[in-house]
Amino acid sequence: MAYIKTIWENSPSVATPINDTNLNKLEQGVFDSVEKVVGKDLSTNDYDDLAELEVAKVTDKADQTDVDLKEDITIFTTDTTSTTPTKTLVHNNEYIFSDDAITTLGITLSSGYSAGFIASVVFISPASAPTVTLTNTGAYTIKDKGDGSWSSLVFTPTVSTTVTMIFNYDGINMNVYVSEL
Repeated sequence: MAYIKTIWENSPSVATPINDTNLNKLEQGVFDSVEKVVGKDLSTNDYDDLAELEVAKVTDKADQTDVDLKEDITIFTTDTTSTTPTKTLVHNNEYIFSDDAITTLGITLSSGYSAGFIASVVFISPASAPTVTLTNTGAYTIKDKGDGSWSSLVFTPTVSTTVTMIFNYDGINMNVYVSEL
């Protein structure tokens, strides 16, 4: 049954009395509206589907209209098998190498990075430390924020550690932060 709106009149009119009939009609209208939210029957406790539908709507909206939001998302790339990986760094990417038999790791800094560029590399330095070679095709001035071993663009991490390398271009220098745990 379709809801028929009541046009309320102020007192002293008796055309729209506040009584059980009108209050129950109002209550039923609210209940029926809530039951039909986005075509879902909420009396069946089907809330998960409704939540997924709303999340999908927000995601679609972000994909269609908010390019800046997508640029703030970090992409994680995991390589579980390569023992000699090479990567050209891309903004807002984290590269994770989980094979504990890495012998060499090649990292390329390409030209064209803008201020605010950030990327990271995480890997396991096994019992026999790998050689990490940095190729600087962008001709950046590299400032070490770790152990000072980047002058030759080769880094040998401490054995049996997890190494995190963060690359951040501030518009003047490519800052390299190294953490070994």
